This record gives sequence, structure tokens and C-alpha cells, in this order.
Amino acid sequence: MEKDFDKYMGNLRSDMEKVLEQIRMLIPKYAELKSKSRLTEQEQKELGDIEYVLIEASPYIEEIRNLLKRDLFGSSLDYYYHTKIKAQEGNVKAKEELDRLRKHLMNDFFEKDEIMN
Repeated sequence: MEKDFDKYMGNLRSDMEKVLEQIRMLIPKYAELKSKSRLTEQEQKELGDIEYVLIEASPYIEEIRNLLKRDLFGSSLDYYYHTKIKAQEGNVKAKEELDRLRKHLMNDFFEKDEIMN
């Protein structure tokens, strides 16, 4: 299982890097074309193509962002409350973990106002 997971994560990381690389290449060209007062027919076509790609990619990027934000937060809260129950039952390791979670995770959520978003 670990080997499969490592392969999956490697593929995911590689795919995400490719997408990011493509977007990083498009944005400067897009900004350059948008800043021009007059565009040739070829530049207009290129600008339209870039806008199309960016508009098409935007909902996917937003969905990934929202899924990660919501699911990671939910998983963190779930883990926090399961750990809290174990700590209340007297589990020393859970108490230590709960203290760590309170210091790091929960402070980050409250400082960034994540709970309200």
C-alpha cells in the first residue's frame, strides 16, 4: 500500500507542478498582451486563447482550493475532538497531542479567521 501511495503522490505532485508551470508561463504573456494599447490579429487570437484557458482552469483551481480548505479543516476538527475524548479518558499521549494541537492548529485557524469563512 505504501508503495502505491508513494507512486500516487509522486504522480499527483508531478501533475500539479505541470499545471502550475503552465499557468506561470501564461500569466506574464497575458499581462503583456493586456497592457498593449493595440494588438495585431495574431495577438488578439493569442490573448483570447489565453483568456479561454485561464477562465476554463479557474473553476477547477477554485474547487481544489475549497475542497482542501473545507476537508482539511473538517479533518483537523474531527481529529481534535477524537483526541480530546481520549485525553479526557486519561490517555496521556492523547493529552500531549491535544496540547500540541491547541498550540499549533487551532491557533492558526482562529488567527486566520478560518472558522468564519
